[in-house]
Amino acid sequence: MEKEVIIGTKAAYLPGVKAAITMSKDFFYEDKDIKAKPLSVDDNNEIEYIPWGPDNINPNNIIEIVEKNPVASALLEFKTELAYGSGIKIGRKIDGNFVEYDEDDISANEKLQQVKEFIEDNNLNLQLSESLTDIYWWSTSPIELIANNKGDAITEINTKEMAWTRWEKMDSKGHINRHIYSAKWPEKITDKKDVVLTPVLNFKKPGLDLKRRMGLKENTKGKIDKAKEKRWIYPIHFSSPARKYYPSPAWHSIIRSGWLDFANDIPIFKKSLMVNNINVKYHIEISLDYFPRIFNEEGITENEDKEARMQKEYKNIQDFLTGAKNTGKPIITYYKITPDGKEIVPDIKIHVIDNKVGGEYNEDSQEAAAMTYTAFRVHPNVIAVIPSKNGSNLSGSDKRELLRIQQTFTRRVRNEWYSLLNLIKTINKWPDNLVFSISDIILTTLDQGKETEEINM
Repeated sequence: MEKEVIIGTKAAYLPGVKAAITMSKDFFYEDKDIKAKPLSVDDNNEIEYIPWGPDNINPNNIIEIVEKNPVASALLEFKTELAYGSGIKIGRKIDGNFVEYDEDDISANEKLQQVKEFIEDNNLNLQLSESLTDIYWWSTSPIELIANNKGDAITEINTKEMAWTRWEKMDSKGHINRHIYSAKWPEKITDKKDVVLTPVLNFKKPGLDLKRRMGLKENTKGKIDKAKEKRWIYPIHFSSPARKYYPSPAWHSIIRSGWLDFANDIPIFKKSLMVNNINVKYHIEISLDYFPRIFNEEGITENEDKEARMQKEYKNIQDFLTGAKNTGKPIITYYKITPDGKEIVPDIKIHVIDNKVGGEYNEDSQEAAAMTYTAFRVHPNVIAVIPSKNGSNLSGSDKRELLRIQQTFTRRVRNEWYSLLNLIKTINKWPDNLVFSISDIILTTLDQGKETEEINM
């Protein structure tokens, strides 16, 4: 028997059947399956927070897997830049069209000078860029608003890193009352200096809630009750079914389905094929939970014994695939059920590779890329092409139209920022005719005498 070769800590190669083995992660993190945990913020005060995923490092896990994938990384950056456009501009509407204020307009109006100063002091376009990044990664973005000493105007705005965010457990009315911010997750936090607690505005009506807290509107009891605090978290939050705390964007489906793991494994094994001159007929995908569960059940604790047990399991798989007496028989493995009870997730998947010398995984790579573009709702020809012999056969006009379609998808996200800025405008008593706008850069046809122009949405 030819000796089994372990290629890496999360991969293996079985020469007897020319099978490549990889270890895949599971990303099942329904809010309803996560239990609240206590957090001591000082000697006399303990609160309960909701971990982000079973190990409380779900964002770290997702970042790790996405950063290894050139398609997913590029698409996230593309969607963020598309929504950002040319950044935030201020102006007014004339005959239904946005007209940007020039320096003369601003210098002649004290209130507009205050708006310009607010934008400069807060580096507002950087705040927008960071917020859009979080929105496209996580479908949510917590933004801190800080009032002046009198509590009658908003003077500061800060985008808070979503990966460092955890939410306090909802109260009996279904409200999240505090935002918990720390760079120490998932470590055990023992020093209250490592945590910042901030009151959270109502997720569905943050504007109304803020006005009430600042004493600008009556509360539900018909009274003006100005809050003592001077800072709040304004949540931009796009809900997902069954996830009240941490939404899951639609594109996360390529993680949950295993496509992104599979796409990331392809270059590793293509490199192994080139370096080791080996041939792959099977791709065997094994869950990361599989061997730890075996070690636990069989009481294996020593590293040498664990490696021997892994070798034994690989040999069992190899013997199964090579044995003539096993032809037509199924392989028995463990499996799990998804939290909704609708899908079976096997611990071991065996993929047969239609092997062509020099072209291993090419079709798989194209399919994985296509799935990724689909999950992000981006046509590949807008930013690149899926590697294939056909390439791109779209005209320039087709690509311009595809880009315009993509730009229309940014409206929902931009509208959330317009709502936030208009709320600040109302509270700060800026000019009523002040309009915020984010312009799109569009490609023009050659007969227009210029390559690009800006339009405001």
